[in-house]
Amino acid sequence: MVARDPLVSVVIPTFNRANIIAQTIGDVRRQTYPNLEIIVVDDGSTDDTRARLEEFGNEIRVVAQQNQGAASARNRGISEARGEIIAFQDSDDQWHPTKIARQVGLLQKLGPAVPCCVCNAVFRSESPGGAERQTFSIGMLRPTHEEGLWLNPAEVIASRCIFFNQVVAVRRDALMTVGGYNSQLRYLEEWDLALKLARLGPWGFIREPLTYWNPGSQGSITSRAKSEAVQLHGCGVRLLTDALATGENQANIKTRSYLVQTLRSQRRMQYAWQVNEKKFVGASVIGRTLMAIERYFAAVMRRTGHFPKMITKELDHRVDCRELYETYVT
Repeated sequence: MVARDPLVSVVIPTFNRANIIAQTIGDVRRQTYPNLEIIVVDDGSTDDTRARLEEFGNEIRVVAQQNQGAASARNRGISEARGEIIAFQDSDDQWHPTKIARQVGLLQKLGPAVPCCVCNAVFRSESPGGAERQTFSIGMLRPTHEEGLWLNPAEVIASRCIFFNQVVAVRRDALMTVGGYNSQLRYLEEWDLALKLARLGPWGFIREPLTYWNPGSQGSITSRAKSEAVQLHGCGVRLLTDALATGENQANIKTRSYLVQTLRSQRRMQYAWQVNEKKFVGASVIGRTLMAIERYFAAVMRRTGHFPKMITKELDHRVDCRELYETYVT
């Protein structure tokens, strides 16, 4: 294999998804990129998942562990990976066949100062016949170029959570540097990882949707999180508090300001959900009113000049990515 095709490890965590895991693996195997290894981490499944995995023989690597959650399963996959670049696929989503090839190609052009590359994704509505949306639009990411260098990921991700796991291709060295996923977080571990990777340097981006997200599939983390909103926002409070404690974010005034604002919002939403779940008369009305107020002020904030916009640069081989990034952040 030539040097321009570095090995890419695709990590697939799964738990009791025997009905769709073969489809997911088949989807990854249809990638046009020629140098892939597929690592499936069976996170303590009790259904027929293991039997479905055995059908693939040596075409995949299977790692089994007791049930510890998706973050732990992904970390296990990272530790087992041999690739220079790692990508993550959940067992209920799909990729465009050129996703990995496009991302690896861009990372190779941008060089080692760029820790990862993200692409856009199509969000498939949970409602039958519902309209599809793009996750860049949902996250208010509006790059001015088709692909290239994203200069301010830390500022943007400090202000909102973006869809991350299935759209990222990340250098293994970068994952080792930041310590991978925080397995103590029940939810939002991908936001935590994104915040940590954003501190390492600029990112690559591809505006075209190369991933298809199915958030409402039975048993998905997304559907479970909706029923545990207090825990969900509690995880947000924890990871943002941790992010504020790092030296890099303390030094970057703009990023720190956005982290403080977002932390306050997460705390208010957690409190609103706590009130909503109380048993006294009117608790639900009060809780949902507090949520509506918070969403209103968040919408107002998004329309002001104080809300960070994605700053991008088209690929230019004459520009050193690290030098350009350091010039921007200072």
